[in-house]
Amino acid sequence: QRRVRRPARVARARRRLRRRTPPFRRLTATRIGGAAPGAERTLYFGLRDPSSDFLYAEELSGWLADGRLTRLRTAVSRAAAGHDRGHVQHRLREDSARLRQQIARGARVLVCGSVAMGQSVAAELDAALRPAGLSVAALKAEGRYVEDTY
Repeated sequence: QRRVRRPARVARARRRLRRRTPPFRRLTATRIGGAAPGAERTLYFGLRDPSSDFLYAEELSGWLADGRLTRLRTAVSRAAAGHDRGHVQHRLREDSARLRQQIARGARVLVCGSVAMGQSVAAELDAALRPAGLSVAALKAEGRYVEDTY
């Protein structure tokens, strides 16, 4: 099978577009829509302050409404007094039994964010999966754990 070569200008345009697309949007646009019909799709979204940092609020609400997402779990690290504060890894710990079930049934895990957050999420997920005999390393080897960290 012959490989078709694209003109250099097309390749340059694609690279420019990729650099301009935020990692979160790039990751979710390509992966969330590809889930099996009827599959549960949960998004854990971490932010500092919902009034200024919830950049994708309208888009995510739309995804919940049209069924691209079945659950949205937010983790607000600097919530006002009286609100539930936490990080993504805390939400993962709260949902560990549910996560184990989803992953045992073949779920994929997509992580996007800072390197430090990615490491914390991987450690928390490893702890949650240990009772089921699973690990992040095994999921990576199967192509079911994808990171886009910066």
